Amino acid sequence: MTPAYNAEATLQETLESVIAQSFSNFEAIVVDDGSNDKTLLIAQSFADSDPRIKYISQQNGGTASAYNAGVEESSAEWIVMLSADDLLKAEHLDLLRRTIDFASHDLALITTGGHYLNPDGTLHLAIESANKAPTKTKEGSLSDMITQRLFAVGAAFKRSAWEDVGGFDTELFAEDWWLFLQIIASGHKWLQMAEESAVHRRDTNQKSHQGLEMTKNSLEVLARLDKAFDLDEASKRALQQQHMHLQKRLRQRQILYAALGEKRAEGLIALSRKNQ
Repeated sequence: MTPAYNAEATLQETLESVIAQSFSNFEAIVVDDGSNDKTLLIAQSFADSDPRIKYISQQNGGTASAYNAGVEESSAEWIVMLSADDLLKAEHLDLLRRTIDFASHDLALITTGGHYLNPDGTLHLAIESANKAPTKTKEGSLSDMITQRLFAVGAAFKRSAWEDVGGFDTELFAEDWWLFLQIIASGHKWLQMAEESAVHRRDTNQKSHQGLEMTKNSLEVLARLDKAFDLDEASKRALQQQHMHLQKRLRQRQILYAALGEKRAEGLIALSRKNQ
């Protein structure tokens, strides 16, 4: 499932990574979200040459709206998320398939490890938690989802769980995190795979680099979670911890933005993270 807005620079490589999967029985849907470049033409070209690839087009409604439209169009029980500038390694779908085949019925979310692809072409391991990425497959908890630095590229969720929580919220910036939190808080299981089978392309134009807005939105997500669910004690502690962390990050960004401006401030923050 690939939402795409003005993605002509990267969409071809993204779809080529899908076609190259060792597991070939898939349905790939590109949702053109009102692009004004060649995004739709690229999607059409792939669909013309490969019947497994479909595309739909809609007026610009944002990432969450595009994901919802794609899920509605899909006939699959499981949905794999893939942004139009990210990549899947050849084994990714087969890894998910084998996991799903032997999973319990209440499994509804799977994430994997992966790498960040920097603008200079270098790769480095994505850090999923405050310490290290999982070294073996494990079941994640709600408190893990609240506190970890989430790597969501290539994440797979069950369509029925998406329906249970009402789909992606189109009013939120962090629509994937909120969906995942609701799925787990509703009693479904989340499996964290240790395999590094996806790649996130880092670019300063991505919304993940709009740090101040993302931080404010993340605080809104935590407030919604606290209000909507009766959390256990571990999740309450995790929420309080993450709330304090995000409040500190918000104050730091506000100071840096005032001193340096948004672009220079985010560049400094990105450099600091890279050197950690």
